[in-house]
Formats: sequence, C-alpha cells, structure tokens
Amino acid sequence: MAAVITEEEFRILKSTVDKRLGRSPDKEDKTYKADPEPEHRLMARIMKYCKEHGFPCQCFRQSIKAKGFLVPGWMDCIILAPGGRVLLIELKGEKGVLRKEQQQLRLMAYRLGHTVYVIRSFKRFLEVIKEGERL
Repeated sequence: MAAVITEEEFRILKSTVDKRLGRSPDKEDKTYKADPEPEHRLMARIMKYCKEHGFPCQCFRQSIKAKGFLVPGWMDCIILAPGGRVLLIELKGEKGVLRKEQQQLRLMAYRLGHTVYVIRSFKRFLEVIKEGERL
C-alpha cells in the first residue's frame, strides 16, 4: 500500500485531480450535522431505504467475522444508485475519523475516478442519492 498521507495532503491531491478530470469537488460532509444515532443505526436506515427504493446495496460491518474477508479500510456500503452510479460510502459518527487504511483506500479509489463519500447523516445520504437522479 502507498505511503500514508495526511488529510490536508489528501484534500490538495483531490483538488488537483478534480481540476484535471473536470469534476466539481465534493461538498464536505462536515457541513452536515451528524445524526445523534450510532453508525450501525445509520447503516440500517440506509439499507432500509435502498431496499424500499430498489437500489441493490451491500453493507459491511467490521467485525471479528469479517477479518481476512475485507480489505483493510474497505468502505461500509456499496450501492447501485440511479444514473448508473456506484456509490462507495464510508459511514462515520459525529466524532468518527478515517483510519489510515481508509484514507489510503479512499485515495486509491479517487485516483481511479471514484468518490468515496463519507456520510455522517441520513440527510447527506439522501442528497448523494438525489444527485444521481439529476444526471
């Protein structure tokens, strides 16, 4: 795996890649107030929404059972969304921060043209889903 970079270095690189690829930068999830519920409840709400709306969704909870199965830093949810998009979602609580492995995987995904959304609230999740419907 590549050398660990800081969050600031990631933002700078992301901005550079955005400009090269003509993408508009993500809105920072931190502009949305985090839901007070724990991460696993947010995941359950997202899974329920996807099921009700016919969006295939696979969510993974890091656990002892998943060790060795998931790549370190793998996202929490992968969703087939409207507009032909595949959403890669990392869920975080109010004070949650990306681990080094998560930062690195996010960077690798970004270099390949994917966005890993860091979602802290159901409201932000709904906005990300709706973005694809407008494409």
